[in-house]
Amino acid sequence: MFSDERFFDFERMRGRYSEAAFREFVSLLNDVAYTELPLRDASGRRFAYIRVKAGSCAKAARILMTHGGYARPYPFAAMAEEIVSSLALEGIDVSFENVRNILNGSAPSGYCENLAYCMKLALDFISDDANVITERNAEKLLRLLEPPPALESGRTETETPAALREDTSGGNVHGKAGMSENAGKISDFLQALTDFVNSEDDIDELLKAAAIHFFVLHSRPIGSRSGLAARMIHLWVLARMGYHASLAVPLSRSVNAARAEYREAFTLVLRNAGITGILDVTPFLSFFAREVYGKIGPLRETGESAERFAELMKEGKITTKERELWEFVQSYYGAEEFSTKTLERDFRSAAYATVRAFVVKFEQLGLLASVKYTNKSRYRAL
Repeated sequence: MFSDERFFDFERMRGRYSEAAFREFVSLLNDVAYTELPLRDASGRRFAYIRVKAGSCAKAARILMTHGGYARPYPFAAMAEEIVSSLALEGIDVSFENVRNILNGSAPSGYCENLAYCMKLALDFISDDANVITERNAEKLLRLLEPPPALESGRTETETPAALREDTSGGNVHGKAGMSENAGKISDFLQALTDFVNSEDDIDELLKAAAIHFFVLHSRPIGSRSGLAARMIHLWVLARMGYHASLAVPLSRSVNAARAEYREAFTLVLRNAGITGILDVTPFLSFFAREVYGKIGPLRETGESAERFAELMKEGKITTKERELWEFVQSYYGAEEFSTKTLERDFRSAAYATVRAFVVKFEQLGLLASVKYTNKSRYRAL
């Protein structure tokens, strides 16, 4: 039974084997296989996972421990993609360009962009190293992500499946009211969250962050927008654990690309708990190890261009304004092409002649590549 390809689906396992064999299987899981987590849901059910079935995150951990040296708190291009993908998982459509502009200081317009702005405020909060994970700070973060009632009243129903939008399995701490009206339950949730985050244990840290993701998603502390909170807290936990590049990698892009598997893993944990009474989060952790952490590749900010730029800085060949422009290009455009006109417009504090001189010089230095079109050139960072 332990090698069955449907190991994670207890409902099918129970149908495939005799009742006695299945009961013995569950008993063995409890006695031998489960590693208990110090979490309970609102119904008192305990959390656990199977270490050998959860997957390996060693490669992703090495990449996320690096730091590209970007001067801004986070690269705009990467985190704009994070916001767009996280909102897409809630059935909310907002353009990448508009979100990136919001991160760069533009005012939001309409319900969807205001949600993106809430996420920008949350990113600003978690990217500040001074904001360690405490109950008070966790509550602040949730309040940044909880849309004001006036904003919520104008929204349309999302396409988010019921399994994620309305978890009725007994773990909900939110109820039908907001955070203030559920202060007691929210307080218990915040204490459990921060105690687990700050506990010393031998759980793989990336898997621990994924378990916290599930805990927030299941607990629904801010109701229908708790998915946004779960994914933001996931990033916060990784950043505070020392995985600095977690704010340079749009993890939600991979989640959104495998959204069916994400929802199935979440639902499977709840279905299994209905049979065993235990929230075995192994399917959810396995999903993240395979489909999210397993998809992380080398960071742009740690490649040959970064080394070349650092050498030029040491040699005094880069001016302060050129450094600012280069950091902006890396953060705002990533691998995307841009023109001198768009760079002048987006950067906002350099004359066109300065921008033009910058792209010419950095192309000669091998840090930018130009792409020739009929009557103009566009550039991209190497």
